[in-house]
Amino acid sequence: MSRRSAWISAALLLVGISILFVLRRPAPAPEPEVAGPAHDVAARQDVMAFWEHYRSGMRARRGGHWDLAVEEFSTALEFKPGHEDSLYYMGNALFELGRYEEAASSWRLLLVANSMSSRAHVQLGQLLSCPDVLGMFDLGEARAELEKAIAMNPEESGPLSRLGEVELASGNRERAAELFAHVRQMNPRSTSAHYLGAYLEWQDGDHERARELLEIARSSQAVSRVTDTPILEGDIRPEDEGKQIGQSLSSRRLFAPLLQQLMEQEVSDVAEEVSLVDAYLRGLPVSGG
Repeated sequence: MSRRSAWISAALLLVGISILFVLRRPAPAPEPEVAGPAHDVAARQDVMAFWEHYRSGMRARRGGHWDLAVEEFSTALEFKPGHEDSLYYMGNALFELGRYEEAASSWRLLLVANSMSSRAHVQLGQLLSCPDVLGMFDLGEARAELEKAIAMNPEESGPLSRLGEVELASGNRERAAELFAHVRQMNPRSTSAHYLGAYLEWQDGDHERARELLEIARSSQAVSRVTDTPILEGDIRPEDEGKQIGQSLSSRRLFAPLLQQLMEQEVSDVAEEVSLVDAYLRGLPVSGG
């Protein structure tokens, strides 16, 4: 082979190797698409639509228009799935409408969005211990939900008070007495902790302490309302005029009818109160039934 032919062969070999190398190189990654003006406008419109429906839902809720509130919160969630306040308040509105299973589902979705939402556990615990929601009345499940809420937020007296009521209704009187004593330390104006605490002290044989607690319950130190609900994020405070929350879960709590009766009538002594509590306990529905 001539020298010139050798050079040509070598050149062709190098070209072939170069082509093979290029062919075997991975294709370059596509450039990311940059959102254009149209995309930005659509995103802003979705944000504006979310807030429009959410605020409309809040106005409907405050006015007691529960159907409209559910509709507006549901639409808001289409634009922002998992929004915690929308799920929380939609559950509350569904409860007001007597749609209890759906209310529970809304609060459970809130726990999916935020597993540390103590208020969702509180609402579930209260719903499951409502004596007039017979299909869902389950003190064991209510206890579990309230204990989760307390573990997440032990500084709130409301869930502790409700857990005390659940324990009392379940026959766990010693545990109930401990919880009510703790509540009284945290919140000296708790109605149930004094009335029901007096009952438990009497049953335990400490009649003097029972009379003392009952006097406190009747005095100006006790709350003049049935509920001692903790003020959670977004809750309506009593002084907020013109805002309605309707038949809240707290007004239908486990011992609400009894506490209302005790507050409205002049009970002559602790023994009479004890008989009323005993009668109320016997009339509670079967848990889980």
